[in-house]
Amino acid sequence: MIEQTTSNFVIAFKQLIDFAGIGILSREKLIKE
Repeated sequence: MIEQTTSNFVIAFKQLIDFAGIGILSREKLIKE
């Protein structure tokens, strides 16, 4: 049960990083344009 919770946390953490990365990329594009 602990392993399942940990894997879910890792997946959510990766999604959060991906979302933050997309936000940074879009922000850089707006600055360049």
